[in-house]
Amino acid sequence: MFYDVPYRHQQAVDPAALSTIAITLQAMTKALDDCRNAGVDPNTDPAMVLLARHMATVSTNRAPRSVLRHACDKRLQSLKRYPALLALSIRGVEYDQAAKERFHEDATAAMQDLASALALAEGSYTIASTRGDPS
Repeated sequence: MFYDVPYRHQQAVDPAALSTIAITLQAMTKALDDCRNAGVDPNTDPAMVLLARHMATVSTNRAPRSVLRHACDKRLQSLKRYPALLALSIRGVEYDQAAKERFHEDATAAMQDLASALALAEGSYTIASTRGDPS
């Protein structure tokens, strides 16, 4: 395993290369692993604190907290109306085990809802989900 303790400090002092949330998050994840390997508490490590503060600067969305919370609430409502089953059906779930599991769970629930909507008597139908192999 590769240990580079100074690297997280160098990135924290000069985070110019950390220009997006995704890249900064990746750096923070590696820094967390490095803290664990070095036996350092990441909550008090100065490099981790600087990287966490940098995360706020790379976000291009400067909307107030209330606006962001409202947008999250709207997205949650939208997700309730348009479940993951629809998105997974459109994009497919090839080679994505977590997506396959979610697809089968949601599809089974949707079939149960359909049976209820059709007023089918309990025990007069069977819902089966053929999961196939991991690929």
